[in-house]
Amino acid sequence: VSAAQSFTYRTIIEQCLILLSRCDRLLLCGDWQSSRGCWAEYALAISRRIPVEEWPVEKIQKILCSDETH
Repeated sequence: VSAAQSFTYRTIIEQCLILLSRCDRLLLCGDWQSSRGCWAEYALAISRRIPVEEWPVEKIQKILCSDETH
């Protein structure tokens, strides 16, 4: 059993929300509406007035694959 398998879904989401509370924005992409975790992050961002942006997956891929990021 790996260390990751010993965490519950709830524990992982709680840790993600703690990290999100330190962020200056939430970036959502793809089919985020079908993810319970993304909805939890979205709700936290709205409640804490953290700006939320929705980007197409292609924009993320372009940024990650560009030579400027290396």
